[in-house]
Amino acid sequence: MKPAPLSITQGRMGLFTPGIRSKKLGATKNRLEFAEALQKLGWNCEVITATELAQTYHLQGRFPQPSFMTAYAESLKAHLQANKGTYNAVLYEADSLPFDRKLFDQDCLMIARPALLWYQRDRVQIPEQLKWTSRLKRWLKGPQEQKRQAHLRWTQEKTMLEADLVQVQNDWDKKVLIEKGFDPNCILVVPNGITPERRALFDQSRSTHADALKIAFVGTFDFRKGATDFGDIFRRIRSFLPEARLKLMGTKGMFQTPAEVLAFFTGEDQPYVEVIPAFEPNELPTLLADCALGLFPSYWESFGYGALEMMAASLPVLAYRSPGPAMFVPEDWQVAPGDTHAMALKAVHLLKDSQQLVLARSQAHSQSLSYQWEDIARQALADYQVHFSAPLISTVNYG
Repeated sequence: MKPAPLSITQGRMGLFTPGIRSKKLGATKNRLEFAEALQKLGWNCEVITATELAQTYHLQGRFPQPSFMTAYAESLKAHLQANKGTYNAVLYEADSLPFDRKLFDQDCLMIARPALLWYQRDRVQIPEQLKWTSRLKRWLKGPQEQKRQAHLRWTQEKTMLEADLVQVQNDWDKKVLIEKGFDPNCILVVPNGITPERRALFDQSRSTHADALKIAFVGTFDFRKGATDFGDIFRRIRSFLPEARLKLMGTKGMFQTPAEVLAFFTGEDQPYVEVIPAFEPNELPTLLADCALGLFPSYWESFGYGALEMMAASLPVLAYRSPGPAMFVPEDWQVAPGDTHAMALKAVHLLKDSQQLVLARSQAHSQSLSYQWEDIARQALADYQVHFSAPLISTVNYG
C-alpha cells in the first residue's frame, strides 16, 4: 500500500540504528526518544536495530567491525526495498546506506543523520595519553587504520549525498556541511531534548541543598570527551578548594573499570574522585541531586546529552567550545578546547560564590527548558512537510 501524503498529524516513519536498543547509549536513546515524541504527535514510528535486521552486533575494540557495518548496510538496503511503500520517511545513520537513491522508494523521504560528522574530525585535535604498548599497536596498524577511516569517511559522505535530507544535531555541523558544498535547504538541525517524564524526575530530585563542592560529569570517559584533561582540571580546582570532590557517571567505554579512570588523576586527588561506570537512566536525576556544578571538557560531540541533562538537574555546566555543547551551554560557561586553567578558574569562582552559584543553577535549569522533545519533534515534522510537499530531490545538492 502506497503511503498517504505526508502531514503533520499522521504518517509512518522508520528510525534505524546499527546499535543496541537501550536508552543507556546516546545514539539509540536519540532514536527512541525522538520516536516517542513523534508518536505523541500522531505518527506511527518504528525503531529498528541491527538485531531486528538479523545482524549480530560485534565490536572490534570500541568500534563495530567493518564486516558488520558492510553487512548491516546490505541488510538495511534489503529491508527498505522489501518494504517499499511502507514508510513516509526513514531516518538512518549517515554511514549505513551508501547506495544510489534510485534503489529506494521515490515517495519516501530519505533522511541521513550523522552521529559524529567526520568532516569535524579534521578540525579537532584530541589529546591522547597512550601506553607504549598501545602506541606500538597503533603504529603497526597504521596503514590498516588509515584505510578503515578513509572507508568510513567515504561511506558517510556517500550516504549523505544520496539522501534527500541530512539531519544534524548542532548548527556547527550544518555550517561545515554548507562549507563542503551541501545545499543548506537540505540540511536540518534537529537537536536532542528531554521528555516530560524525564524532566519530572529531574525536578523531583533537584536539591537546593546540594554539596557546594561536589562536581559532576556525565558521559563515557575517553579521549574525545577530555579524559586527558580531567586530572589537570581537578588538580587546579583542588589547589584552591582542597575539599572539592568529583563524581564521574557513566564512564564505562574506552576504560572499563574505576581503577583505569582513576589512573588519570594524581594519587593525592584520587580519594576525592568517585567513579560510577554505569547506571540505569532513571537513576541519573538522583545521582546528580548532591552535585552543584557540571564539567564537560569534550572536544567533539554531535550534541552532548550528558551536558543537557546536568543542566536539567540545575547544574551550571562548564564546557569546551566545541561542536554540540556550544549550541546550548551559555557562552559565559564555555572555554577554549584544552584550556584546563580557564575551566578550573571558572569552576572555582562559581563554587566559592554561593550567591552566584544559586543564580547559575537557576539559569541552567531555564536554559534546559528550551530543549523539549515534543517541541523539537513538532518542528522536525514541519520541516519534513516542506520537503515532502515539494518534488523530492533525488540527492542533496553538492557543489
